[in-house]
Amino acid sequence: VCRRFSEEFGGATVRRNHEGYWVDDDGNLVDDTVDVAFTYDDEIDESVVKEIAEYVKAELGEDAVLYTIEEAQTAFV
Repeated sequence: VCRRFSEEFGGATVRRNHEGYWVDDDGNLVDDTVDVAFTYDDEIDESVVKEIAEYVKAELGEDAVLYTIEEAQTAFV
């Protein structure tokens, strides 16, 4: 993920070991450790982000991988 984000969008940041929760098909609350990867660019290509999410889902055997694209104002100093 970091390599692809860096190649496509110029960089990546990862926040590791966040707590995540979801409810399975049997109604059980499942806790999950979540790593969140970020990238910033003026124009994020959603098809690239979706492709990366699908790769992660397949490689890690996940039921789902969440991605979001939000507008952000950023600057380097």
